[in-house]
Amino acid sequence: MFCGFYWRTMKEALSRYYQSIKEHKAAIAVSLLIGFIFLLPHLLIPLLQDDSRNYSPLVVKGVDARSVDEVFYAAYVQEAAEGHLLPRSNILEWKNTSILSHAGAPFPSFIVGMLSLVLGGVVPTYIFSYFFFTALSSLLMYTLAYRLTRHKTLSLLAAPLLFFSPTYLLKFFSDQIVQPISYFSRFYPVLVDFPIFAVTLLAIFLLLERRKWKFALLSGILGGLLFYTYFYYWTFYLVFIGLLCGLYLIKKDWVLFKKLALSCFLTITIGATFFLNSLNTIANQTEILRRLNAIVGRSPEWLITLLLLSMVMMLAYTYKKFKKSSIQNAENNFYFLLILTLASIVVMNVQVIVGYTINPRHWLTTALWPILVLAGIYVLEVVIGIMINKRENLNKYFKASLFFFMGLLLLFGVLWQVRFAYTTHSVYSLSDSQLELFKWLNNHTAKDEVVLSISSEMILLIPVYTHNNNYIPNAVVEPIPIPEIIARRLVAYKLVGVSEQDIAFLDNPCAFGELMSFERSKEGIYNYSLFEEAFSHLLTFEAAFPRSKGCAVPQEFREEVFKTYAALPDDKDTLIQKYVVDYVIIGADEKDNLSLKALEPHAQMAYRNADFTVYKVDE
Repeated sequence: MFCGFYWRTMKEALSRYYQSIKEHKAAIAVSLLIGFIFLLPHLLIPLLQDDSRNYSPLVVKGVDARSVDEVFYAAYVQEAAEGHLLPRSNILEWKNTSILSHAGAPFPSFIVGMLSLVLGGVVPTYIFSYFFFTALSSLLMYTLAYRLTRHKTLSLLAAPLLFFSPTYLLKFFSDQIVQPISYFSRFYPVLVDFPIFAVTLLAIFLLLERRKWKFALLSGILGGLLFYTYFYYWTFYLVFIGLLCGLYLIKKDWVLFKKLALSCFLTITIGATFFLNSLNTIANQTEILRRLNAIVGRSPEWLITLLLLSMVMMLAYTYKKFKKSSIQNAENNFYFLLILTLASIVVMNVQVIVGYTINPRHWLTTALWPILVLAGIYVLEVVIGIMINKRENLNKYFKASLFFFMGLLLLFGVLWQVRFAYTTHSVYSLSDSQLELFKWLNNHTAKDEVVLSISSEMILLIPVYTHNNNYIPNAVVEPIPIPEIIARRLVAYKLVGVSEQDIAFLDNPCAFGELMSFERSKEGIYNYSLFEEAFSHLLTFEAAFPRSKGCAVPQEFREEVFKTYAALPDDKDTLIQKYVVDYVIIGADEKDNLSLKALEPHAQMAYRNADFTVYKVDE
């Protein structure tokens, strides 16, 4: 009897799911197509390369700045896959600290790290993610738009507008296409984090619509998990849920207020650990703000604010029209979008309150743009409805126009990705020597043994392609104070005999901008000679010395570094007593400019290929 009841229940549930899939098959098809468009470069680039190249999407030389970021994030996926489920650092001494890296956000790195175990490595996981998470995000955008408008055709526009924004058209014709389309192609922020953000908003929407405790619990848990994803999502969501609670308190809607208060309480409780931890990421607030290139001042973002205020007025007009037509849940839909828009105004002007802001364009591209797309579709539904009511024969023309516009957006996405593949296919490969080196390290070293390299390229690639730790930290992602990063670099330089005049990280702070300027011109050429100068500075200081300082490290700072370097002892035993080092990698292009007299008496050559020599440091 129980089995019969269970079978009937399952059958009914499957039937409902089948009907839902059948009803929204166009949305599923569009989502899969968008996933394919994001996957397209990874299908084309290997075909465009000749047989002598070893394709990999995770490289750092010869590519745009975003691709370098991808390697930052992939290192933390590798950490999670290796068993460090809450990746903190690529530096051994910091691995077991309670401090979490802002780039190694634990929730997405755990998800993708576990996926990596199933798919057989970071590279296949990276490629698969471009299909899976963009398709999932597309479906979630459609779901949110459909819930707001109940208009299937119009809701199909949500995902193409999100990913293939018309604002990219100017860049397509003016710049080199050296990165995949859409800010949402960033791995794993935003690629993996946006679906979590979208599901959290959907849970809040369902709470407003159905007023059930289960949605209060679900949204509270998801909101708390946002703290462990992307800084720009959890900060936006915290403002949003706070304003939403305030709204229903003012409205004296005690049923919804209590449920929203529970959701907010759960969000803050679950997120508190990460929030409090982030306050201690490095020694002081002044340093982290300097490293992240914070914008100090209290000037409002007038242009974005005026745009958002105009959207508020359009939403109010739309709500008035919806209210007259007695559409179900019109009030809650309006308030949902209204508070999202007001939250957008707050985060874009947070500097007015706290005195500084950090890269506000990230809020604009990751949180505000999806909100504007949803709000725009909501308003457009009313405009179309009014026009159709006046002339019913317009309906078919509107549908045809919507499909045509959506087709143009999708075609634009395809053209961009094809151009990207053709422009960059030659640089997306690793050399035979690099692959041989990584294979040797994985086969002949223990997990988490420390590898020292002064090459910025190796510092970036080793945590991705091997199970080893770096000796020199990366200031962009590591929660390590700058003084220790500099100290480690200087000790590493001393060990391999770098002369004072060759300390590259003290050179032009603007080298990174100069290197990446090739993106902004069709005729631009990537200047390989600037790579080490640019990245050694970036990996040591991040943005500590801004361009406004005249593209130079202050002379007094340089002199202090030189003084510290000169005072370091020459013998290896003293040099390595503070920080662990197990292996040293010397590149063929580095060896002629180095003096290994401090290292060679205390290290044995363990491996050599055409481009790299590995020394095993004596215990």
